[in-house]
Amino acid sequence: MSLAKSAILVELSISSWSGRKLDRKVSSEVNTNKGANRDAVRANKNLFAGSDKLERVNSYVSATRAEYGDLTLPWSSTGARILPFTEFFNFKEWLVEKETGFTSIVDNFLDEYSSLISTQAFRLGTMFDASEYPTADELRYKFRFHSVFTPMPEAGDFRIDAEGAMKKELEEQYAKAYNERTNAAMQDIWDRLYETVSHLRDKCAMEKTIFRESTMDNAVALCGILTRLNITHDPELEARRQELEKALTGVDIFDLRKDASARLDTKAKMDAILAKMKGVGLC
Repeated sequence: MSLAKSAILVELSISSWSGRKLDRKVSSEVNTNKGANRDAVRANKNLFAGSDKLERVNSYVSATRAEYGDLTLPWSSTGARILPFTEFFNFKEWLVEKETGFTSIVDNFLDEYSSLISTQAFRLGTMFDASEYPTADELRYKFRFHSVFTPMPEAGDFRIDAEGAMKKELEEQYAKAYNERTNAAMQDIWDRLYETVSHLRDKCAMEKTIFRESTMDNAVALCGILTRLNITHDPELEARRQELEKALTGVDIFDLRKDASARLDTKAKMDAILAKMKGVGLC
């Protein structure tokens, strides 16, 4: 099946404000006191030092971007990513949830913005400079959550008013780029599988290690992701997914923490999966 009939492109853009400012005076003082070149040290000032209000916004943005990357596959350097049609409505629900959360946490920060600035006058001491803080209205425009969906192009769809050798060359270049992007998207999901299986294998190989529940949770979650993002219906990828899912069935995190034989058994299963991945995808 053509990718154009089974997937769509999505771009998610989230803008925020770092709340950091280069302090040229402090930078100059440090470099002078240390006898260093004027550009040896650049002191970046945290305008909200001691407060977590803005950090909560930026942490939320980072987590959302990471989730977005997990739910989609790469397509172009401009930021467009592949989303299977089967996941469109689930993804739209996720977008609404994340945008609502983003708006709420930004509003919370802006509601307290004026009082936070007053507090920073004490926290930053002589480094405080009121002119470095935008007004609340100016700042609001620095926070944006925007998404756009566009059709997935057809592999051979290159429309140009040209003839002969020129048209043929452009069509060949387009086809090559299309195939490279498709392969890169699938490489991404193979990478995720390899990294997850390798991480679990390495954990099981250690005599003394901390087995976090997230290690198993991430591996189980990946099995679902692999099903949804296998856009080319790669049988090898599906086979490895099924093997990982079967290997994880019935495995208890508490057994892995306390039972050496359970760890060795799981390690052997991960080794078997990795061995089959050699020469395919990442390996």
